[in-house]
Amino acid sequence: VLSSNLRSCTIYYKKEESMDIVITTFCNLYCSKCANLTPLHKNCGKFYELEQLKKDISTLFKNYQPSHVNVLGGETFLSPIWKDLVIFLEQYDIDIYVYTNGTIVPNDFNGITRAHFIIDDYPKSTKVKELCQAISKAGLTYNILDCHWYEHGDLINYGKSYFYNCPEKTITLLEGRIYLCERAAHADILDKVKSPSFSVESFREDSFDNINDMEICKYCLVGSEYYVPIQRGDQ
Repeated sequence: VLSSNLRSCTIYYKKEESMDIVITTFCNLYCSKCANLTPLHKNCGKFYELEQLKKDISTLFKNYQPSHVNVLGGETFLSPIWKDLVIFLEQYDIDIYVYTNGTIVPNDFNGITRAHFIIDDYPKSTKVKELCQAISKAGLTYNILDCHWYEHGDLINYGKSYFYNCPEKTITLLEGRIYLCERAAHADILDKVKSPSFSVESFREDSFDNINDMEICKYCLVGSEYYVPIQRGDQ
């Protein structure tokens, strides 16, 4: 049972059973060590349209449906369609986690019945208390994360891949394509490092089984001796 006021770093699901759905690349915090390269979106962020996301998800779920989905950004609550997308997802037999950086309190949560909110508590997360109160008032649950981040490195080529040692592979939906992890997805759409991906029409559960390495893994420290705890949310 998930507490409505728990502070923890617990992973509530197995990564291989989950999927990230990126609904915006805009953020109001540009953390210098963001694993998902958010600072690189600062001048080119995007909001993704509700109808296109619904179409992509409906198409994808015909052939592949994870047990858990993570709705995130950027900052999720900057997106004008976040609530409508969550309500749409609740029709499926999946667990839904909504991630936020604790700086924005939505006007209402009407229509949401069972999504669970994950609040990252950074030094700049100024609305955590108010957000927790609003979520509880809506009869919904949340967790506050205040654990360390881990060093993923800058987007430079470290010359070695840690693909096989990576604990962070999570299927990611971004711009109608399916990627093996969120860092790979963002690097690809930013035209920084190309990564393998599949259309929502063609993706199957075993689509990545024959991929033994990715170029983006050379640009990431996960699995290396340098993958160490760091201060979360530094600006």
